Amino acid sequence: SFDKPHVFTNNIAYANGGNSELTDESILRTNTFLVNNANNPTYAVTDADFVSLDESQLLRPRKADGSLPDITFLHLTSGSDLIDRGTLVSGIPYSGSAPDLGVFEYR
Repeated sequence: SFDKPHVFTNNIAYANGGNSELTDESILRTNTFLVNNANNPTYAVTDADFVSLDESQLLRPRKADGSLPDITFLHLTSGSDLIDRGTLVSGIPYSGSAPDLGVFEYR
């Protein structure tokens, strides 16, 4: 049991090895998850929504100044229907008419 519920907003779970592990205490707001091996019917997510699905990019070394490497993993493509489909989260900037679904805002 959790003292406070976990709130998930504007997330994508795609091509993962199994179900997303959510609890009864989880609060879901504008997400696309694979739950019980069935796609969320709100938005269809395909490989074409992403510039790259090459997760090896996550192992690249940091830049000389210590900042994170430039990657394209999970960045949305210009034609993705996940752009501007999210929910506003106070204090998190976005471009377009609404936040995007997923970790990176399309620019």
